[in-house]
Amino acid sequence: MVFLGLPHGALDHLAPLFIKHRKLTPRYLVLFVLGYLACVGLYLFFWHFAPVGALVIFLLFSWLHWGQGDAYFQRVFENRPQARNRSEELVRWLVRGGLPIFLPALAFPSVFARVAAGILGWYGHAETIALGGSWRLAGIALLALLIGAYLWLSWSGKRQGFWRDVWEVVLLLVFFSLVPPILAVGVYFCLWHSARHLARLMLLDDANCLPLTRGDLTKPLLRTAWEAIPMTVGALVMLAGLFWWTGRSVITPEALVYLYLSLIAALTFPHFLLVLWMDREEFDQDRSHPVSIRGRGN
Repeated sequence: MVFLGLPHGALDHLAPLFIKHRKLTPRYLVLFVLGYLACVGLYLFFWHFAPVGALVIFLLFSWLHWGQGDAYFQRVFENRPQARNRSEELVRWLVRGGLPIFLPALAFPSVFARVAAGILGWYGHAETIALGGSWRLAGIALLALLIGAYLWLSWSGKRQGFWRDVWEVVLLLVFFSLVPPILAVGVYFCLWHSARHLARLMLLDDANCLPLTRGDLTKPLLRTAWEAIPMTVGALVMLAGLFWWTGRSVITPEALVYLYLSLIAALTFPHFLLVLWMDREEFDQDRSHPVSIRGRGN
């Protein structure tokens, strides 16, 4: 989480500069950090005044954001065809984000209820949220319907990448159906979602445009790691401050994970909004080509 999870959002202050091809200035950094912290603080207060709503919004944001990340990766890194309309794009988001977010809750409803109760417990809320019975069956049916629509759209288009879609969906279905959800989501977050987002940022960084030997990732990786250190440390300080704010003196490792997840929710709020802006800025009006990547040689 420290080396691959948190850093994927630790470059948020640089992402607009990468896209606009501008240099970091003290004034910009101060304004960005203040705005970002205001969004994080707003969500932390949301946890205190409406914790159930904060949890639901966190799951919804994560669902859309993780699906959005995969859709971007398919189009830019895999050169996949663009979605023919907004509905098709939304189906991509819902399936690729629903498998790591929605499926674990359906496959392990008792664990989901425990995690939800653990997070809400930090904010004085004892209500149990369970996805059992008819709710679970309805969720499974909805996810199956979305997956069917996703694969049908992939087949009915140019069929470029269809079999990759099939095996990735099968892989994620098996993984999140069998692996304990906290481990599964943690591994996916670090090694799939975060890694893909960091690759996106490395590709946008003008400093990584220097001629490199084919396959040489040492320079961009070291540069990205160095740039991510300050905000990663800042996030860890925020976690310590949040723990101090709650007033607890002794906790279990599992309870600390729940507190960490509540902080991640607060950080996800501005991060999700920023990535939405990045998508809008990087692509032409016809949504066909990433502007900053295509035009970097100009």
